[in-house]
Amino acid sequence: MIAQALAVLHPDQVRRLVLCASYPGNGTVVRPAQQAIAALGSGSQQQVMADLFPPGQAAAQNTYLPAISSYPPAAAAPAAIVTAQGHAVDQWWAGQDPAGEQAGGITAPTLIADGTADRLDPLANSRALARLIPGARLTLYPDAGHAFLFQDQAAFIPLIESFLAS
Repeated sequence: MIAQALAVLHPDQVRRLVLCASYPGNGTVVRPAQQAIAALGSGSQQQVMADLFPPGQAAAQNTYLPAISSYPPAAAAPAAIVTAQGHAVDQWWAGQDPAGEQAGGITAPTLIADGTADRLDPLANSRALARLIPGARLTLYPDAGHAFLFQDQAAFIPLIESFLAS
């Protein structure tokens, strides 16, 4: 969503745009199930993994977990920041963010990618974005979830490299 806003508000700073598991900001969003959102904050690794990967994707989970554990630890965000971020997402989803309303005016070549089994960003959103942004290219990964880039990185990385280089 931030990348879309940047492309709308500062188009001269965006040569190419890659949107992974993103949402349209024009009020047409298909919201994820509240259960999926709640799982992210549950503290349960099992519930989070179920949100990020479809059943039977242990290899992808085994790639994901070491990759994210290599990130430096971050301090917990203050409650006010978490609340403000949630409010911003709600505004984007409802079509109340001015940049989200203008996403149809994005002129940068755009690649949209997602997994077809994404529980956190229903597939309809990626399809809506592809229709909204002129000339956008939509690439979907079958039987992949929200963290599809860990599940299908052998296909996804060359796609991004090629897209950004062209």
